[in-house]
Amino acid sequence: MKKSICAVLSAAILTSAFTFGGFSVYAAETDYRYGDVNLDGTIDVDDVTLIQKAVALIENFNDTQSLVADVNRDGEVTVTDATCVQRYIAGMSNGKGKTGEKLSSVTKHRLVKSVAAYERDYATDKLELTETTSLEYKNAYPVLIKTEPVDEDFETSETYFDYTFEGSLPKTCKITNNTSGDVKNIEYNKGRVYNIKYDFESGSSAKDYYQYSDDSEFFTSILREEYVPANEFFPAQLQEEADSVLLVIENGLIKKSVNSGYYANWTEKTEKVWQRFNGTYTAEYDSDGIASVMSAVFRNGPSGVQKKIEVCKENGVITSATVYQPAGDKGEFIAVKKFEFEYADTEISAARYSQMMNYFIIGSGSNYYNNNWY
Repeated sequence: MKKSICAVLSAAILTSAFTFGGFSVYAAETDYRYGDVNLDGTIDVDDVTLIQKAVALIENFNDTQSLVADVNRDGEVTVTDATCVQRYIAGMSNGKGKTGEKLSSVTKHRLVKSVAAYERDYATDKLELTETTSLEYKNAYPVLIKTEPVDEDFETSETYFDYTFEGSLPKTCKITNNTSGDVKNIEYNKGRVYNIKYDFESGSSAKDYYQYSDDSEFFTSILREEYVPANEFFPAQLQEEADSVLLVIENGLIKKSVNSGYYANWTEKTEKVWQRFNGTYTAEYDSDGIASVMSAVFRNGPSGVQKKIEVCKENGVITSATVYQPAGDKGEFIAVKKFEFEYADTEISAARYSQMMNYFIIGSGSNYYNNNWY
């Protein structure tokens, strides 16, 4: 029997001066719950003891026990799972993995096949379908993202991806679009985005340099350089933006991110003076790595909740996400966008899935997910 779960998630749009960017299919739920290792219907210290014994090789689990004991879903039973169950018993809000959740016999992560996007019509105060996006893949990476507006006055957008690979991992990717002459070239290192070169139809150009603190697939800082050529009114402009990202990773997924940065703009005859960005942006995520709470503190302007997101699931599958924005000064929110998802058969990792879903839900307002799931 299908079970629908909808959770309203507080969110503030995660923006900066520049922008960047697993799906789970569950079989019918069982009566077992993660953390109930002795299968007695209760999660308590006895279950922690069993996990500790299994780690010490003095207890053998059957297949079901092995599944429910792996509460952090990393494919093995370790002392970390025991710690997660202890935190659950103690009533802690995080660091408990999937403890307490119903076990599903099959869990797979898949690529998005299509997205239907709705926006608020302020004349009717209803969400109206505005565009549909379809995706085509090769080797589990997109080769075409096609967005068709409902309004025939707007042109269909087709974004093309031309990859080279090292083994199964991307080495380079050239990205073009039928509606402009802009070209984006991505260089990868071990499958991770390292450098991006933008050549804009206007004659401007930009480069992004990604930094990683370890072997994680999650970057922790970016330096962007942008060049605008001179014209009859202005001299050549140079601009740098340095964005630092502090990440908390749990079970292979982002659990919290804090990003801030500095900005400098100068010409050949002016001094480069670094200035602080206009805010600090904080994001928190649910147990599947999907953005749940996002906030902003600005030097000038309103701080706090900027958006809310309502995520709906059926049997663990994200079927839709609704975005809310503040309305007036009474703390009320109205729905301004909605997304509905369908999925392909190609399986991907949970980490890549969470990045992909955040890319669609948060959109270009996120500095983290653009360019980082494809």
